[in-house]
Amino acid sequence: YGEGEYKPDERIDTPIIYTQTITRTTTILPTESPTPIDNVDDINDDTTTPDDNSDPGLSKDELVNLKYCKSKQCKFIFAYKHGEQESKAQMHFRSIVGLALRLNRTIVLPNVGGSRLGACLAHPFDYYYDMDGLRKQFPQLKFILLADFKKWTREREIPPTIKYVEINRERITRQNWVLDGYTNGTKLRKAACLGDCNPLLIPEEVPTTTIGLHNRWANTPKVMEEGHLLIINNTQTSAEFLLVKAHSFRLLFPTEA
Repeated sequence: YGEGEYKPDERIDTPIIYTQTITRTTTILPTESPTPIDNVDDINDDTTTPDDNSDPGLSKDELVNLKYCKSKQCKFIFAYKHGEQESKAQMHFRSIVGLALRLNRTIVLPNVGGSRLGACLAHPFDYYYDMDGLRKQFPQLKFILLADFKKWTREREIPPTIKYVEINRERITRQNWVLDGYTNGTKLRKAACLGDCNPLLIPEEVPTTTIGLHNRWANTPKVMEEGHLLIINNTQTSAEFLLVKAHSFRLLFPTEA
């Protein structure tokens, strides 16, 4: 494959080590329903203008956070792989936008290339898409380019905390399920192309939650709502960096939800 060319999906070949099956009852966070992205083209702006704050009472990491998040605390979400091309890739991206809004997290914008979205591609998000259009369609959404996110990790004195979540739509099982465990950090770092981040960002064992959705989870309002609650309840975390991989043939959070 050439540089920047999309490569077929390679699953992390070290299995997740599951520790327990869990059930959570945290209530869903209220939010505006997300709106689809359409016709988002060129870009000429950036969202990471540093906030000049020299308050001596702030720690070095709080100053770094202010620079990149305009807040003393940063909470990022990043889906490093969006399946398929163009329209389907945008569908997966809208799903993560919906999740970011519901969790009140800043979305890390993936790279682009070959009509695809993903961490391992050659060009920044603004190479294909219009940031002003993104702001207009999602006025409540906070976002950052992947390159700027990587700078944030490197400038941090204390490495950011991380959690990894996989969301799968089951093809056979007619029930939802959740498993907690750990994923091999070396293989995850390679799969997500995060080798040029802070070397301590991804530890040897990454806390992991895998969410399995009912195979007909989007067919009825009741089952869909159960799926929404399952996802929200199991992605609420104090970790500063929420790394996500989602496999779904439907919008996780349709605009009418």
